[in-house]
Amino acid sequence: KDPPAGTKSYVLTMFDPDAQGGAGWWHWQVWNIPASATGLPEGAGSKSGKGLPKGTVQGKGDIGRTGYLGPCPPPGSGLHHYVITLYAMKATKLRTEADASPGMVSADARAQSLGKASVTYTYGR
Repeated sequence: KDPPAGTKSYVLTMFDPDAQGGAGWWHWQVWNIPASATGLPEGAGSKSGKGLPKGTVQGKGDIGRTGYLGPCPPPGSGLHHYVITLYAMKATKLRTEADASPGMVSADARAQSLGKASVTYTYGR
């Protein structure tokens, strides 16, 4: 809602900075989401990207699998913070290869964005 003027697409990322002893873990990266999108449908994070808008790209999370990798911290590892960030992009396509590392997708999104919004959720078991 109310993206920055000139927004042509979006990038969505989900990162757990508490995983891997503080090195973090990428759970999801989706880019080239059209600026006309107002949400993503149920199932959009499946490996096939069911229902994602045409031209949208899903990257591989740190597990090496395409699609959404939900929160699943190891038992006893404490509370984990899941940072979901939506970047408003200057261009219709992120200049990132489809097989780019999650860190590269995030770095490219930060460098090419008009602005961003983030929300953090917590989960532990």
